[in-house]
Amino acid sequence: MSETPPQDPQRPLPPANPFTAPQAVEADRAPKKAMIWIAAALVALLFTGLMVWYTTVQLRGGAAGSGGPIAGPVEEQTDDDGAENGSGSSVEWPENLATGGIVFVEQGGEVGVLPSDAPVGDAVPAPVDAAGIGAQHHIRVYLDYRCPFCAFFEEASADTLEQAVLNGDTAVEIHPLTFLDRASADGYYSSRTAGAIECLADTQPEAAWAGHQALLDQSFQPGEGTAGHDNTAILSELDRATGGLNDAARSCIEQERFVPFAQALNDWVFSTPVPGAQDPALEVTGTPLVVVDGVPYSGDPRDGAAFRAFLEQQGVELG
Repeated sequence: MSETPPQDPQRPLPPANPFTAPQAVEADRAPKKAMIWIAAALVALLFTGLMVWYTTVQLRGGAAGSGGPIAGPVEEQTDDDGAENGSGSSVEWPENLATGGIVFVEQGGEVGVLPSDAPVGDAVPAPVDAAGIGAQHHIRVYLDYRCPFCAFFEEASADTLEQAVLNGDTAVEIHPLTFLDRASADGYYSSRTAGAIECLADTQPEAAWAGHQALLDQSFQPGEGTAGHDNTAILSELDRATGGLNDAARSCIEQERFVPFAQALNDWVFSTPVPGAQDPALEVTGTPLVVVDGVPYSGDPRDGAAFRAFLEQQGVELG
């Protein structure tokens, strides 16, 4: 009897569009960091109050002596598009994730990434089916790089998925999630690894498949209850697995550029039914969740033979 995959913890409902609220996704980070920012904000507020009082006194004194106005209203600065500075801005999207996942397809005999532009503004994912990708079959894989069952599934079925893609008629779309940050001992490891893969999809897409496989390798996946690998270790592993990261990918990962996007995507996934599912009520409640042409795989993630048989039942040719 297979073990139950880890379930999504009880969590507050995400905003209607989590991609427009980057400030909210920081809530998963360490409480200590939040306390430091709160203390800093209080100090800044006190200092600002003192400066306002001092400036007002000076202005009133100057106006009394000159007969001029005390002060006029200050116009708020706006961005080029007219939006007021300080208002909520959109989460930055990586390229090649417009569907809400990284879509792997056959490209010149290799596993490549289906290209797409980075959405702008208040965009949300725009899922597509197999026909929209130009394939006959579409396999969705929902995972968390901290999830041990995801590593079991990868070990048992990674070669099968790669074979399906290389046959040319099947697309595999991965959806990296972040909900197991709760198991990272203040290290938000799931968010950092999901963000790292999204960096590869954006800046070095030819390396994304190898990077994805490396982060699910059981020899690299950290144990539960630890902070997980730091960014230096993640960079080292991805550099090894991909044959070398380019400067743009390395900088993106070091700066955690797409961590806010990864967390917003996680919230969207858990608040949205699985796109294209035959059961319109199908939701992501645990990982790994593998959905083939709208049908979820219900077998043991460790049983590669059972998954292969399931693909064949769905008409996926494996050669």
